[in-house]
Amino acid sequence: MTFVENTIDEVDDAQPSVKGEPPPIYRIYEGSKIPVSSSVGKVFKRKYDAAKKAYEHIYGLWEEAFKYYNNDQSRMITTTRGIFKTR
Repeated sequence: MTFVENTIDEVDDAQPSVKGEPPPIYRIYEGSKIPVSSSVGKVFKRKYDAAKKAYEHIYGLWEEAFKYYNNDQSRMITTTRGIFKTR
């Protein structure tokens, strides 16, 4: 055998064989909580409210589009198969 073949054999022997799935990187304990400051909730609440307000106009337009679609479909189909359900 050559030097390269010997080196390859040594490296192959040194690597552990993998059987099954590897163990998880972290473990989640039941009832555990992540410590965050009290201001984090307020920040996410503000971001949520801002996104909801920015989306109101688009939401209204989609609701109107669904109404037009459902009105047209109700003339053609008597089942609920073609009706979009809104919240």
